[in-house]
Amino acid sequence: MKIFLSGIESKAEQSEAGRALTIKTAREIFGLENPEIEVVNKKPRFVNSDLHFSISHSEKLVAVCFDSEPTGFDIEFMKERDFEKLAKRYNIPAEKEAFYRFWTAHEAKIKLQAKPLAIKTFMIQDGYMASIASVRKFELPDFSEFSSAYDF
Repeated sequence: MKIFLSGIESKAEQSEAGRALTIKTAREIFGLENPEIEVVNKKPRFVNSDLHFSISHSEKLVAVCFDSEPTGFDIEFMKERDFEKLAKRYNIPAEKEAFYRFWTAHEAKIKLQAKPLAIKTFMIQDGYMASIASVRKFELPDFSEFSSAYDF
């Protein structure tokens, strides 16, 4: 499993930047000659490869998680919200970190589109929470040092 991160300047560029990062990484890191993407059941996938990926973006960061098995990935910038209201709605503690742990895990499970065998939630960069849902068990790398790529 690998995660690749890239900074972006505007929210308007997020979707395009996610797709571009996915295609570039598929070519340069995974050696896919023609990383054409199609969407099946609202989930993007490569047309000619069994390599799986999940794209997420928040604020000025776009990230893609790649794996040999189906994966769901979500990243969120932890901005201030009405955590009291959200706690009541989702039956979670009224704390910023609790909400973002819950929300990114929830989104990652939706993106997986399968029953997860493992879900891991973690801080990936200062102010960003992320979750990965996978059909296989996995361990997380050390995220204490920021990098543009994580391999695990």
